[in-house]
Amino acid sequence: MEDTTSVLDMVTSLLDKNLLRQTEQEDGEPWFLMLETIREFGREALETSGELEAARQLHAAYYLRLVEEAEPGLGGPQQVIWFHRWEQAYTKLRAALNWLLEQGDGKKSIEMA
Repeated sequence: MEDTTSVLDMVTSLLDKNLLRQTEQEDGEPWFLMLETIREFGREALETSGELEAARQLHAAYYLRLVEEAEPGLGGPQQVIWFHRWEQAYTKLRAALNWLLEQGDGKKSIEMA
């Protein structure tokens, strides 16, 4: 619970400082957007700390779970909601796929992709 509170506090702080922008998806789920300069700064900080690969792995795992969650709804009554959600996530999903395919570390990355 402490980790969740910490993440929520950090997100709230970034929103308060206008470093994140929150929009809402059709299904009411929040969607957060970050300025490209802030995203690049964060990527550089992760790289400097040696945590970039771990963050990319978590990013790819998140989108794998999202794809698995979406699969049953793509042919059902929530199809439009899922397609809209994918349209918003397209760039992030492509980044995760590209990273997985670039890994070349064998079966695990290919299966995730």
